[in-house]
Amino acid sequence: MATTVEEITYAEIDQAIYKTCLEYSLKYIEGETGEADNWKWEEFGLTDSSSIDEKLAKCLAKHEEGTNFVAKIDGYIVEYHEGRLEKTADIFQMGVGVARPDEGGSYSWNYSSDYITAFFGYLKTKAAKCSCWSPVNSSMTKYFETVKDAGHITYSIDDEKPTIEGVVYNKFIIES
Repeated sequence: MATTVEEITYAEIDQAIYKTCLEYSLKYIEGETGEADNWKWEEFGLTDSSSIDEKLAKCLAKHEEGTNFVAKIDGYIVEYHEGRLEKTADIFQMGVGVARPDEGGSYSWNYSSDYITAFFGYLKTKAAKCSCWSPVNSSMTKYFETVKDAGHITYSIDDEKPTIEGVVYNKFIIES
């Protein structure tokens, strides 16, 4: 299993694949896994009940603003992500990311050392550290805890903020 993470332009995003990734990601984004939402659509001017096309348009608009990158397993796209350099530090802030299972229907790639090395290795080409705002008790927070416990990354929590919905986000500063 060869994992690659590479920078792409907005024009290189395959919108049909992106939409599929978004559809698979909704259960994590909207907290349907029994954990806290990974993000609130209200921050995009939407709600959970907004249409998939409205959500797609808001996510893609973020990609127009940021640095875009794609993760592939053996050439098969499993994830689109975007981010940007923070204005106050040499930190690359991860933004909107959507993913889908690999060709075999599994998400285990997301926890493989090959993927983690490729993903965080790519981010290190952008800045010495990366950051991500993640809601307390979300699947994203649990992911960071899992890969930290496996020895793949280290992180600290630098800040926290409540949203308009009362959800508390922690700012993870990640080093790999």
